[in-house]
Amino acid sequence: MEKGTVEAVLRDFLRLFISNPYLCYTEHGLHALFYAHLYNALGQESLYFNFKGHIVCALQKEYATAHKLEKAKRQHWDIALIHKPENSDDIDYDMMPLAAVFEFGMNSNLEHLIDDIQRVGHERANADHRYVVHLYRLSEAKTRFSGRDWSSRARDVTKFVKDDRLLRFLEKVSNGSMRPEQIVAFLMEMGMDKAKAKAIVGERGVERPATIYFGLADNATEPAPLPARLYAVSDGRSQLITVNGFETAFAHEVLRRCEKVRTASL
Repeated sequence: MEKGTVEAVLRDFLRLFISNPYLCYTEHGLHALFYAHLYNALGQESLYFNFKGHIVCALQKEYATAHKLEKAKRQHWDIALIHKPENSDDIDYDMMPLAAVFEFGMNSNLEHLIDDIQRVGHERANADHRYVVHLYRLSEAKTRFSGRDWSSRARDVTKFVKDDRLLRFLEKVSNGSMRPEQIVAFLMEMGMDKAKAKAIVGERGVERPATIYFGLADNATEPAPLPARLYAVSDGRSQLITVNGFETAFAHEVLRRCEKVRTASL
């Protein structure tokens, strides 16, 4: 797998969402569209291989996890890229090593985000590269384009936009070393009841590093929309990739000015 190619495709796909958030109706639509983008970028020649006399495509939707990952049964990855085995004698078709796995969320709550991070960050996830992608599509009730949109005032959106504790947590967890009690403490800090936080986290920590993408697109007209933005978090650091179409060099200044205008309009 060419990691640079995969990440370039993913970032371009996320920029596409930020500028055109209604291309896909649901999260599953995002899976399908990203699959198509990655499939076209990697090309058939690099994707197909012979496995024990059968032709297999390396790019898969809902490929099974190699282990239960602390759940009752094996799970399934939103998108997985199989690492083509050099020797298939001791490898099962249902448990091939993976070059990359991708977990998506659209307008998903904090519980879903934590579950995705724990899953990709599990020491037995059987993947070389791990990605969590959570996107938010917003509008207000009077101008709502889709009933699936969230309000900019939604609790989890407010935590993301107005409170940097979530971003700081993602920076720490992206390193791949966080105990269950640390995750519970973070959820409690964000206002969750201790019993619920412990039930969500269970005994699962995060043992392996992951790259986490957070994106937001606001279709509201009143109040002033939140600035569209895309973050990448990996290796303990976060990067603001784009704000309202402006890339990294100008993103922070654009965000500052947009927030100033929005505050004045409220």
